[in-house]
Amino acid sequence: MVFKLFGERGWCSVRKYKDGLFLVTIDADTVMTINLKENNIDISPRAHDISEVLPLAFSVSISHLLCTPYKPEASLEIHACRSN
Repeated sequence: MVFKLFGERGWCSVRKYKDGLFLVTIDADTVMTINLKENNIDISPRAHDISEVLPLAFSVSISHLLCTPYKPEASLEIHACRSN
Protein backbone atom coordinates (compact mmCIF):
# COMPACT_ATOMS: atom_id res chain seq x y z
CA MET A 1 0.00 0.00 0.00
CA VAL A 2 1.07 3.56 -0.69
CA PHE A 3 -0.14 6.68 1.11
CA LYS A 4 -1.43 9.29 -1.36
CA LEU A 5 -0.48 12.89 -0.52
CA PHE A 6 -2.13 14.58 -3.51
CA GLY A 7 -5.89 15.17 -3.91
CA GLU A 8 -7.83 13.43 -1.18
CA ARG A 9 -5.23 11.92 1.12
CA GLY A 10 -5.47 8.22 1.85
CA TRP A 11 -4.11 4.76 1.10
CA CYS A 12 -3.72 3.39 -2.42
CA SER A 13 -3.73 -0.29 -3.20
CA VAL A 14 -0.70 -1.77 -5.01
CA ARG A 15 -1.04 -5.39 -6.16
CA LYS A 16 1.74 -7.44 -7.69
CA TYR A 17 0.95 -10.16 -10.21
CA LYS A 18 3.12 -12.59 -12.19
CA ASP A 19 5.79 -11.48 -14.65
CA GLY A 20 6.32 -7.97 -13.27
CA LEU A 21 2.72 -6.79 -13.57
CA PHE A 22 1.46 -4.29 -10.97
CA LEU A 23 -2.05 -2.87 -10.50
CA VAL A 24 -2.25 0.41 -8.58
CA THR A 25 -5.71 1.62 -7.53
CA ILE A 26 -5.51 5.28 -6.53
CA ASP A 27 -9.24 6.07 -6.36
CA ALA A 28 -12.46 5.05 -8.10
CA ASP A 29 -11.50 6.91 -11.30
CA THR A 30 -7.75 6.28 -11.34
CA VAL A 31 -6.32 2.84 -11.95
CA MET A 32 -2.83 2.26 -13.28
CA THR A 33 -1.18 -0.89 -14.58
CA ILE A 34 2.59 -1.23 -14.75
CA ASN A 35 3.96 -4.02 -16.94
CA LEU A 36 7.71 -4.32 -16.40
CA LYS A 37 8.11 -7.20 -18.83
CA GLU A 38 6.73 -5.18 -21.76
CA ASN A 39 7.90 -1.75 -20.46
CA ASN A 40 4.37 -0.37 -20.44
CA ILE A 41 2.44 1.94 -18.09
CA ASP A 42 -1.31 2.34 -18.62
CA ILE A 43 -3.29 4.99 -16.74
CA SER A 44 -7.09 5.06 -16.83
CA PRO A 45 -8.51 7.76 -19.15
CA ARG A 46 -10.52 9.46 -16.38
CA ALA A 47 -7.42 9.91 -14.20
CA HIS A 48 -6.66 13.28 -12.68
CA ASP A 49 -3.29 14.42 -11.33
CA ILE A 50 -1.24 12.67 -14.04
CA SER A 51 1.84 14.60 -12.95
CA GLU A 52 1.63 12.84 -9.56
CA VAL A 53 0.52 9.42 -10.83
CA LEU A 54 3.33 8.97 -13.36
CA PRO A 55 6.18 9.39 -10.82
CA LEU A 56 4.36 6.87 -8.62
CA ALA A 57 4.49 4.38 -11.50
CA PHE A 58 8.22 4.95 -11.91
CA SER A 59 8.88 4.61 -8.18
CA VAL A 60 6.97 1.28 -8.03
CA SER A 61 8.93 -0.09 -10.98
CA ILE A 62 12.31 1.09 -9.65
CA SER A 63 11.55 -0.29 -6.18
CA HIS A 64 10.76 -3.66 -7.74
CA LEU A 65 14.00 -3.70 -9.69
CA LEU A 66 16.12 -2.65 -6.69
CA CYS A 67 14.56 -5.25 -4.39
CA THR A 68 14.86 -8.18 -6.80
CA PRO A 69 18.00 -10.26 -6.21
CA TYR A 70 20.41 -10.35 -9.14
CA LYS A 71 21.23 -13.89 -10.26
CA PRO A 72 23.44 -13.81 -13.35
CA GLU A 73 23.39 -16.85 -15.58
CA ALA A 74 26.61 -18.84 -15.81
CA SER A 75 28.54 -18.17 -18.97
CA LEU A 76 29.40 -21.11 -21.21
CA GLU A 77 32.34 -19.28 -22.73
CA ILE A 78 35.87 -20.36 -21.89
CA HIS A 79 38.44 -17.61 -21.57
CA ALA A 80 42.06 -18.61 -22.04
CA CYS A 81 44.60 -16.77 -19.94
CA ARG A 82 47.78 -15.89 -21.75
CA SER A 83 50.77 -14.41 -20.10
CA ASN A 84 53.59 -12.86 -22.09
